[in-house]
Amino acid sequence: MSTSKSSSTSKRPSADDRAATRTAAVTSADAATTAATDAATSADAATSADAAARTDAAAKPVTYTYDRRRYVIDVLLPNYVSIIVLIAAVVLFALGFIRWLMLFLVVVCLYSILNAFLAHAYPEQVILAPDSITFVTGKHKSTYKLSQITQIRVREAPQGLRSYVRINKATPLQGRFYLTCGDMTDAQGNDAREVYKLLLDLEAKLDPNGLRVRARRQQQKGE
Repeated sequence: MSTSKSSSTSKRPSADDRAATRTAAVTSADAATTAATDAATSADAATSADAAARTDAAAKPVTYTYDRRRYVIDVLLPNYVSIIVLIAAVVLFALGFIRWLMLFLVVVCLYSILNAFLAHAYPEQVILAPDSITFVTGKHKSTYKLSQITQIRVREAPQGLRSYVRINKATPLQGRFYLTCGDMTDAQGNDAREVYKLLLDLEAKLDPNGLRVRARRQQQKGE
């Protein structure tokens, strides 16, 4: 009988053993909690880093460049032809050949050359920054702070995202731009739809009761 009692007593864990077991369990739980906290912290840090990266990307200026082949065909070639036609028209006018027609050609060619080479109305690039927009033609740049644009007129043609834009007090030599946003792309290949939308939104903000703005609103409601 005494042998049986001794065996039974040895099988029961002592108080110290039970305390050690509980301590080990608590330690394991704390370690698991710490690991989970570290993982959550790492995830939060990664999310914050991604958000910061996206914010930085959004804050950087985006450059939209006109497709070179399209620019040559749409802008450069017609204007070089205009120079040749202008010279021929002036000579023929001086010789008395159908003077009214030659005079008409002179006016048309001069207007085209004025837009292309003096007014810089056909930008090769548009740089869109969070607070400004810049139109680049060759080495010439026209930069407008968005906060300083007090007047804008946009005559748009949705096909090809085309528009004729006049900014602030536009004159024959500045503030006028012909844009084909559908042929302009950024470094990732995205078209300049954001530029087109920005210009329309600016006009709607600055002239909410304008005829074109009201017509666009009616068209949007109809759709």
